[in-house]
Amino acid sequence: MVKPKMTVIWDLATRLFHWSLVILVSTCLYTGLSGGLDEMDLHMVSGYGVLALLIFRLMWGFIGSKHARFLSFIVSPHRVWQYLRSLGNPSRHKQPEAEYPLGHNPLGGYAIVAMIFLLLSQAVTGLFASDDIFIEGPLIHLVSYEQSRTLTGLHHLSSKLLMGLIALHLLAVAVHEILLKDRIVWPMITGRKQLPEKFATVTDTQHKPLMAIVLFTTASLSVYVIVDVLWW
Repeated sequence: MVKPKMTVIWDLATRLFHWSLVILVSTCLYTGLSGGLDEMDLHMVSGYGVLALLIFRLMWGFIGSKHARFLSFIVSPHRVWQYLRSLGNPSRHKQPEAEYPLGHNPLGGYAIVAMIFLLLSQAVTGLFASDDIFIEGPLIHLVSYEQSRTLTGLHHLSSKLLMGLIALHLLAVAVHEILLKDRIVWPMITGRKQLPEKFATVTDTQHKPLMAIVLFTTASLSVYVIVDVLWW
């Protein structure tokens, strides 16, 4: 019998990023679909928060903890195919560590890249968007009217693509939790994941709190410069 081992996989910064992003993106989608003046003020503020989080995540993806780094989950298409073939195999835990994903799985890694890309598209195009009546992004003065209309259209298009990707993400989470019995939600809350005993040599992920604070402060200041300084 394979005994489980509780190991810290997700550092605190990654977990705070994930759930903060969930809250802010949900707020952006709700307020964007509502369309009221008060809602749009909140929509823009939430969008700035999303942009700050994304800038942080891009930096954290290179110098953060092991399983948060892009190199740990962006793999070759062959690895993705191997992973898909292994789904539902009860002996998956017997695979080598290189094939048994401890953090994001190979398919999920590409979904994360797509999610970051779409969210960046939303955040950046929103800076130049306008409804031609009351609401306009803080950097709209840097582009022509025609360019603003194009970017506004891309903002609306990427929001639809984003909602589709979120739906696929939630479906994938349900499949893992219910069908594959692979608990992936709770570890993103506690940081700890139950691993087979064969991974006894896997050490707990280091949190690097000071580095995370410095990076998020840098990201937040960057957004402040973009929104409040370039606005003038």
